Amino acid sequence: MEISSKNNEIVDVSYVDDECSEQSWMLRSLSESTVACITGDYAMQNVILQMGLRLLAPGGMQIRQLHRWILKCHACYTITAEIGRIFCPKCGNGGTLRKVAVTVGENGIVLASRRPRITLRGTKFSLPMPQGGRDAITKNLILREDQLPQKYLYPRNKKKVNKEVSGFSLF
Repeated sequence: MEISSKNNEIVDVSYVDDECSEQSWMLRSLSESTVACITGDYAMQNVILQMGLRLLAPGGMQIRQLHRWILKCHACYTITAEIGRIFCPKCGNGGTLRKVAVTVGENGIVLASRRPRITLRGTKFSLPMPQGGRDAITKNLILREDQLPQKYLYPRNKKKVNKEVSGFSLF
């Protein structure tokens, strides 16, 4: 399934077809719901619409659109709704995920915002060599999601001390 953006950009959202996923609010029709809630609070209206329930508001003052944020990889154009991610789930690149606004209109059309400009700042010089020492964890760059900090790669095994001395036991 594909959605169109304001700049006629086609985005693949086949991951939202799963009914039990948290992103299923994007394509769930409000007509599937048999329950309606009445509230004048806009924050509650936003939550109710994201759950896929019908909404009634006193005086007709209700939210017409849902605004959400997703992450889009500008290297492979993969979309993920996990905002806390640093690395792309498909290609594994770090720093290529950009925050993109998504709007769901009244009729269920999903619109993604336009592509952000990509700057080349920070690409002139090569990466620094890894450093050792106490602050190595904070100074060294993590380039892949499965890369562990150098401090934890090779833990030292402490030697076990024999508690029994010449057959004498404390217990």
